[in-house]
Amino acid sequence: RVRRGDTLAAIARRFGLPVERIAAENKLAPDQSPRPGQWLLLSPAQSSIDNYQLTIINYQLSKDSDPSPTRTVAPPSPKEPPSPPTETPAPQSSIVNRQSSIANRQSSIESGFYLPYHALGSPPQVARVTQLLRDAGLGTLVVDFKNDWGALSHPTEASPGREIGANRLAIRRLPALLEAWRREDIRAVARIVAFKDPLLAKARPELAARHARDGRIWRDANGDAWLDPFQEEVWAYLLAVALDAARLGFDEIQFDCLRFPRPGSDGPPRFSRPLTPEGRLKTIAGFLSAARGQLASTGVNLSATLTGYACWRRDDALIGHNIERLSPWLDVLSPLLYPSLLRRGVPGCADPLAHPYDAVRRGVQQAVRRAQAVAPRCKIRPWLQDFTPARPADVRAQIRGAFDGGAFGFACWNPLARYTKNVYSPPKDIR
Repeated sequence: RVRRGDTLAAIARRFGLPVERIAAENKLAPDQSPRPGQWLLLSPAQSSIDNYQLTIINYQLSKDSDPSPTRTVAPPSPKEPPSPPTETPAPQSSIVNRQSSIANRQSSIESGFYLPYHALGSPPQVARVTQLLRDAGLGTLVVDFKNDWGALSHPTEASPGREIGANRLAIRRLPALLEAWRREDIRAVARIVAFKDPLLAKARPELAARHARDGRIWRDANGDAWLDPFQEEVWAYLLAVALDAARLGFDEIQFDCLRFPRPGSDGPPRFSRPLTPEGRLKTIAGFLSAARGQLASTGVNLSATLTGYACWRRDDALIGHNIERLSPWLDVLSPLLYPSLLRRGVPGCADPLAHPYDAVRRGVQQAVRRAQAVAPRCKIRPWLQDFTPARPADVRAQIRGAFDGGAFGFACWNPLARYTKNVYSPPKDIR
């Protein structure tokens, strides 16, 4: 987002990109001054990606010697690039262990469970899920930071959150809990539900998707209100929440519901701009480009969920999801490969509910192949179904399918956090 006094040259230096590329992407003259508050689309360059990865490593190495959750560092200077991490005399850090485990496909630390908002406020439930994670040899917890109703699990500085009462404390000692997980080498992922937000939509109807006929707040088939992804104020709020989560001590930010809503029983919603497939794609990719720029100095990884059918579809899946357009901005892409969501069948598997291994393996294969073609650093960590009608045997089959398809980890979704013992350990030939 353009700040007051910014020029294209200054922005190009900040992100290590040619002025001409930024100008061409945004239909500007190279000497034209963008207006303050304007969002610019920045296509990543390989040199920027390399510098970004070094920033992550150096930030995490320094973070080990300074446990303050709000510590941030500036991107490395192009004139004085940081030393490679193998030459840096610093304590052994969890992030270095994580990076090497990814490279060696020792996937257990990149796999784990979803911990919902209500469970986060229950110390016995947190303890039980954490113990199950240890018993299975896994190392990732995806935690609700902004849930499906718009509530925040920890107070943030994002002003709309304070004004609408979103700061509904789920746990008083979240920073201490994050630090405890970090000492155990458990990665904490902040799940931020993006454009589905009934709380903000009710308080600020001008930011919501509206009915085309009468302008009322539009609701989906479940009765939930959605925000207008075209609006800059919506972006600013979500980015502020993500920054607060990163400063609090999360290792990764995952945006969920980062999409346009599907038409409901009341027809398609109306937005502040005309809705086209290209417009949807540019909006979702543009948001991720803004998130990458905002979060780069904090050292966190950036991830997003993807509708499962987008693993095969080449359009925007009617919601703004396309692997080739989104993966260049991400460290992790998480397709929702629940067999119950794929019940209409997928290529090569007509009945995913009866054949969960085949459905998940084929979906991951497609996602890996397509993401690697445009963004080699983007890894695939699918969401797997761990709720009815899936049985423990089905969950094990999904895990096997994920790794056989080329995933570097997995995350199991159970909305009640009722996970079963002796189900989740990755196959021995993968570990």
